[in-house]
Amino acid sequence: MVRTRSLSGAHSRDPVALSTLRSNSERHRHAVSAPTRTLGKVTMPSTRITTGSWARGREASVLEAVQNALLSALKIPDYDRDIVLDLYDANRRIIPTGRSERYTRIEVVLFSGRSLDAKRSLYQAVVANLHDLGVPATEIKIVLIEASPEDWGLRGGQPASEIDLGFRIDV
Repeated sequence: MVRTRSLSGAHSRDPVALSTLRSNSERHRHAVSAPTRTLGKVTMPSTRITTGSWARGREASVLEAVQNALLSALKIPDYDRDIVLDLYDANRRIIPTGRSERYTRIEVVLFSGRSLDAKRSLYQAVVANLHDLGVPATEIKIVLIEASPEDWGLRGGQPASEIDLGFRIDV
C-alpha cells in the first residue's frame, strides 16, 4: 500500500511544497515497485552472532566468516558491514541439550524479498565458514528476521522504501 500526503491547507497554495510533495510521492511509488534499489553507503543487514567463550581471541575470524557468507549469498557490497559478536561463558547462557560451548546462533535482520535459494545459500555458506573455525555444523542456528524496507529508518530517519539502496534485495 502506498501512502500519499494530503495537499490541503497551506501546502496546496505553496508551489514549492506542492512540487516537493509530488516529487516525494513519485519517488516513493517508484521505490516500492522497483525490483532493485540503490543507496550510497547503507548498513544492511544487521547481524548478531552469539556463541561461547571458545571464540575469545578469534573474534575477527568469526566476524569475517559470517560477513563473507553474507557477501556471497546476499550479494551485498563489501562496505556493507553491521555485525556484532557476543561471547558468553557457560554460566551466562542456556543452550540446547547436548550442544557444546561452540553452539552458535546467528540472527540476521534484513529487508524482506530474498529468494529461498539466496537464503539456502546463506545458511550453507555460514555453516561452511564456521565449520572451518571448528564449529560443528549441527551446532549452528541461523535465524533470518525479515522486515519490509519501510520498517528501517536510514540516512537521517528516512524510510528505506524511499531511498535508493545501491544493491539488489531481490536476489
